[in-house]
Amino acid sequence: MRMIKFLGVIGLAVALVAVPALARDIVLTPPSGANDILIVAVEQWVIKEARWTKDGTPIGDIIKELVGPVKSSIDIGFGARFGTVKIDDREIRPARPQDANDILIVAEKEWVIKEAFWTRDGARIGDSIKELAGQRFLSIHVLSTTTKVEVKATVVPTLTEWGLIALAVLLAGGMGYMIYRRRPALRPAAP
Repeated sequence: MRMIKFLGVIGLAVALVAVPALARDIVLTPPSGANDILIVAVEQWVIKEARWTKDGTPIGDIIKELVGPVKSSIDIGFGARFGTVKIDDREIRPARPQDANDILIVAEKEWVIKEAFWTRDGARIGDSIKELAGQRFLSIHVLSTTTKVEVKATVVPTLTEWGLIALAVLLAGGMGYMIYRRRPALRPAAP
């Protein structure tokens, strides 16, 4: 019984410490002159929902024009171009509520970013955004306010290969210890 409690405490500690450390938001501030962010995925992905929001709170219904498959890239405008979205070079300008100041785009399942660029009217500005390349995402949140423009993407927490190995060793060790405690014949005789 003590072993089960011990493993429970270890599991709770991992859940409370490791998962919040892995689940993080990447917040980026674009360079001056940029008015779009171009994101290219490794493979095709599907937009499950897209919503106008005001300071993170959804406003109105899902933007139906944006829901559907994305073959490779999405280009989201901000600042003067806020409300303009390009999906695979097809420009979409959905009707925007007056009080909306950001847009939230949620994928059907996690997807991997191949590369991302700041752009001005479709022309790339500088090198790729290194913080986004290779990351696994479920959602992109583009904020566009009068004082600051940020791109916020939620990273999906996953275990690395070494994390999986450590978890397997921990589970196997716990199982071995439980078997050792329950079978008195396996223990050496007391002197």
